[in-house]
Amino acid sequence: MQTLFYNNYSVGDTAFTGDLQRLEVHNAITMHPVKRTPYLYRLHNYLQSVKINDLHMKIMTQYREIQELKELLHEDGEESVTALDQDARRYGVPISLNQYIPDSHRDVIPWNFFSRYVYHCRHDSPRMGLTQSVRTALKDIVMQVMKLINSNSQKVGRTIEYKEILYGYSRVTPNRGADYILDLLLIYKKHRGTSRTLSVRRHAYLHQSFDRIEFKEEEDDYASNVPATGGFQSSLSIFGHKTNSDASSQLGRSPDRIKATIHFIMSLSGRLEIFQRFMRNYERVCLKTNENTKLLLILFKKATDDPSADIIKTLNDYQKVYPGKEMKIIQAQGDFSRGLALELGAGQYGPDALMFFVDVDMYLSQGFLNRCRMNTNRRKSVYFPVVFSQYSPDIVFGSEPRQGSQLVINNDAGYFRHFGFGLVCLYHGDMNDVGGMNNAIVGWGMEDVDLYEKFVQSNMTIFRGPDTGLVHIYHPIICDPRLEAKQYQMCIGSRSSTYGANMQLARLLQEMSHNKKGGKKPDSHEDEDYDGR
Repeated sequence: MQTLFYNNYSVGDTAFTGDLQRLEVHNAITMHPVKRTPYLYRLHNYLQSVKINDLHMKIMTQYREIQELKELLHEDGEESVTALDQDARRYGVPISLNQYIPDSHRDVIPWNFFSRYVYHCRHDSPRMGLTQSVRTALKDIVMQVMKLINSNSQKVGRTIEYKEILYGYSRVTPNRGADYILDLLLIYKKHRGTSRTLSVRRHAYLHQSFDRIEFKEEEDDYASNVPATGGFQSSLSIFGHKTNSDASSQLGRSPDRIKATIHFIMSLSGRLEIFQRFMRNYERVCLKTNENTKLLLILFKKATDDPSADIIKTLNDYQKVYPGKEMKIIQAQGDFSRGLALELGAGQYGPDALMFFVDVDMYLSQGFLNRCRMNTNRRKSVYFPVVFSQYSPDIVFGSEPRQGSQLVINNDAGYFRHFGFGLVCLYHGDMNDVGGMNNAIVGWGMEDVDLYEKFVQSNMTIFRGPDTGLVHIYHPIICDPRLEAKQYQMCIGSRSSTYGANMQLARLLQEMSHNKKGGKKPDSHEDEDYDGR
């Protein structure tokens, strides 16, 4: 009775405001208390999604039965032209992990492995942590599996309880569905005759077929104000990194935001030639086009061979050519600290100033400026663009003559740095509200991750996505062994990822191995597996 008439006493009148993907919710006839109207609608919506999922499963089962009977009766000929025949032929394919047969090795769809981490063989960052969306997807799948396993538990006199996933594999076949292989640790409980409880391991081979594509129009209603908790639609989120892609449409396009001044804030120590290259780009994108921007440079002196005087002269020369544009320098004291520099620079502006934290290695295009303005909203959202980072030209081009622009964006030239958070568009007041920069971090990295995590824990919306208007020009990364252990490890990882694409490096190693053995150089054309981004 406690299971059927489920009463959640844990959190008083706020029950059922968290995760709904629980057996108690699925097995109960009534649930109490639900005393807030939005959460009542939310609970109703979730249970409706469960019902819809069951109906979709019945439809797929009937398609398979129809297709199986047609094949047994030899009626599955080309003359079958009705909509039902076409759907049965398309969606009634028998369940199998081998439905998709690639035409060549280049068409093979790889499996992703996951345990404590998710490993992708064709991803910019091959190892990623289990994000909340991945955990929700796996929980959704396991609940469906356990429901099938225990469907006849009373008849056979035993129940199986889920304990954990030891490891698994997943992939998506675009025209078929999602495949999973799971190694499950289960608890076997026998309740007929002599009671026994055992721990068992079982492999589950699962296929989720894609149903028909459905289109529907929706208007904003109460659901837009209620936090989502996942449902059966979240199962496929394990195969991709989901961002707040609808944020830009919700933020509006007020004239003030379109014309908002972008305050460029850059920290710098040395690197005169790189700074001169940045200024040529800044002139082309912002100064000559009369964009509403300002530039503030936080300059640290180097212990030896300090080019600060030449850097100051370079900026002053641009200021003379463009007297109506604000370009300033603040000379900082002490060891280089990006967090301290950005905090110092942000302090020069008011809380409603739109700021862009930029690095000297960046190449900008004009389209980025509008995205910076439109994806950032005071007290609502910040924009962390995913920057395209170039690989080493020695790996990309080798000994071949370098012709044309080297700012091309494709899998051979570089990668989108999904794990980098150094560049951000935000309002000064929002940065202060979440705690500001960590001034105690000295040297390479970590200050950007710290700020990003502060926004994650806040109520702000983080808009994040690949931005082709930002290209990080390649330069060798030097990691100081005196850095903190975590900073040093991150620096080593970042440096390793900038050498070249995995397949490029693999081909180089293969060629080096053949050359060392005096063998024939392998034909690299057979291994081409790149598509332009």
